[in-house]
Amino acid sequence: MFQRRQATGRWGGWIGWLGLVGLLCIVYSWYLPQIQRNAALQAQKLALEEMLRQQEATNRVLRKQITSLQATNSWYIEKIAREQLGLARSGEAVVSFFVPTP
Repeated sequence: MFQRRQATGRWGGWIGWLGLVGLLCIVYSWYLPQIQRNAALQAQKLALEEMLRQQEATNRVLRKQITSLQATNSWYIEKIAREQLGLARSGEAVVSFFVPTP
């Protein structure tokens, strides 16, 4: 009816546990490079997503500027000429301030 479990001895249980721990260590060491690579790829993905958001913001600004320039808004063209090119109307003087770098 009931069968007696055969005693494996004091060392039999320990050997089984050590074998299991050893197997887990082997599996862990086998997958460790993949886990590290995955973490590095996740960090790279986050950095690229942030760069993408910045580029999209820059694109929105540039598209707005293109639209304003294509609409031939003379005041916008004059604003760009004054700010970025340092141009002035005849009779005006351009004053630029430069901060010396240490």
